[in-house]
Amino acid sequence: GVWEEVEPALHATFPPAAPPPPRPLTMATPSPPPPSWVLTLDPATLPVHLLHADTHLRTRADVVSFLATDPLFSKATSTPHYTLNMPAHRDQVLARLAAFASHGWVDCGELVTNFDKYMTPIRYLSFIDYSLAIKAGVHFTLCGGTIAKLGSEAHREKYLPAINSCATPGCFAMTELGHGSDVMGIETRADLDTRAGNASSSGRVFVLNTPSKAAVKWWIGGAALHAKVSTVFAQLYVDGDWKGPHAFVVRLRDDAGNVMPGIRIRDNGHKMGLNGVDNGEIEFHNVQVPVNDLLDRHARVDPSTGAYSSPHKTLSARFGATMGGLTAGRVLIGVSAIDATKLGLLVAVRYAHNRPQFNQPSLFGFATHRRRLAIGTARVYALELMSQNLLGELKTRSDTDPYIHLLSSAMKAAATWTRLDVLQNCRECCGGQGFLAENQIGPLLNDMNVDVTFEGDNTVLMHTVAKSLVKLAGPAQKTPLIPDDVDLDSPDSLLALLAFREQTLIQMLARSTDPDADLDLATHLGWAFTDRLGLQLLLDAVAAAPAGSPAAAALRDVATLFGLARAEAQLGFYIIAGPLSVEKADGVRAKVNEACARVTGGDAGEGLCKLVEGFGVPEVFVSAPIAGNDWRAVSKL
Repeated sequence: GVWEEVEPALHATFPPAAPPPPRPLTMATPSPPPPSWVLTLDPATLPVHLLHADTHLRTRADVVSFLATDPLFSKATSTPHYTLNMPAHRDQVLARLAAFASHGWVDCGELVTNFDKYMTPIRYLSFIDYSLAIKAGVHFTLCGGTIAKLGSEAHREKYLPAINSCATPGCFAMTELGHGSDVMGIETRADLDTRAGNASSSGRVFVLNTPSKAAVKWWIGGAALHAKVSTVFAQLYVDGDWKGPHAFVVRLRDDAGNVMPGIRIRDNGHKMGLNGVDNGEIEFHNVQVPVNDLLDRHARVDPSTGAYSSPHKTLSARFGATMGGLTAGRVLIGVSAIDATKLGLLVAVRYAHNRPQFNQPSLFGFATHRRRLAIGTARVYALELMSQNLLGELKTRSDTDPYIHLLSSAMKAAATWTRLDVLQNCRECCGGQGFLAENQIGPLLNDMNVDVTFEGDNTVLMHTVAKSLVKLAGPAQKTPLIPDDVDLDSPDSLLALLAFREQTLIQMLARSTDPDADLDLATHLGWAFTDRLGLQLLLDAVAAAPAGSPAAAALRDVATLFGLARAEAQLGFYIIAGPLSVEKADGVRAKVNEACARVTGGDAGEGLCKLVEGFGVPEVFVSAPIAGNDWRAVSKL
């Protein structure tokens, strides 16, 4: 073109100017010499590494190889999803889901029997396209997983093979236009009809109806175009007697894709992001559901007599058990948020490592850059260990265990709110390059924004965490002892500081005479719990590492930074409550800066580079040009 012809002549006429002489600057604050672990640390020895658990390695390798080389997924042959219009993006997501499912890596039944194995292949999809990850999560986890969790062996045999293979795309219809977090308040009705001549061979069916506009099923992922079957939550009535919310398997479309009689479906349309998922709204008008398609783990209706029975003595116990069976979706949303934040940090840290600025060899010559990326990395280390702890607890506890509900709610809320904060910092730390879609951070910010809302609104989840903590503490609570002479250089002392805040907030809420007026304290308590647990798990990781090893030293520095940063975020509380004097609190900022410098590990960020490599994100998923050895490669001229 014209530019190719003119550009060499321009350079001949106007040779590149000589670089300006160095000029003294006060903006940069060079960090001290890096700690010794920076030179010797092997990132693969860190406990946050994706392969740290050393489980299902064959599946991991096969999935990563497939996603890197299959024509539908390969960077060399596929179209970036962020360049597609909505219909094309949805077609791409469905084709990718079907191709992924064809390998048989996912068995919805293993969500019940081996959750770690079930999750292994699915978690890699968020590195490709979050729309694909959510489409897969709705199909496998929410639709198939609900059938596996809440249904019988007969339900599993009838529905799961076609869901596992994606021959029958599925969705999950719980949320209504007027009822999001308030599942007990949903309005969709399922009335037992015992009249002869209806759809089931026994002559008994449930009749589903949408009684009001507020009862329309809303935001149902997969419903607008593709889903042929859905798990539907509705209020069950037997002979006019209300039994509470129950789950049913309902056919939405026939094998040819035609919407079934009595069902109306409409596309929700364009969203802020995640447009590869075909969210829709659903109405039911006298839709007959065979009596055997009630998912009957917690309640059943006898096909012969129409008698209702449940192993739970109360409606609230039955409802709690039903909701507890849906923990897997919350866990996967939290894990995806953590993994996305790892990817954002990997891009931003590599770019900062290679990008000179204002006569500094890298962006890590600036304290503000070190602060944003080092603290973000420490927070992700804590959250990854929290997710591992939760997965460990799931191996020995039922998913209906109240402690599992507490852990999963806290992890999901903290992980998604942290992702929102840290990814935004990563975007800004990359300057204008962070706004370029091919540098990966921007699409994640847009598509994942909704994760603070779905699978439980974060504020509501933190309120349930606080309620559980107050209940676990019991009525006989002693006033927490104020930690003596807090040592800001000791992560153990910082742990005592964070634990003091948690216990103080538990006591304040337990003594509250107006819980509604103190809901803001409930959110603070949820954060205090995750902060304390995160630091505790970091220190456990230090203790588990070989004594004197580079991994132990690195993790101790990360733990110290995490504790300081979380204390700094609540300095007002610590001054008012007493653990920190105004003078000591005034020194926290400098301590955080020192800890950031240690974790950064030099003016080029060698320490942070190793810590983010320790996430174990497969290199095939890091496609951002600015994350390569030459950040200038982003220019195609």
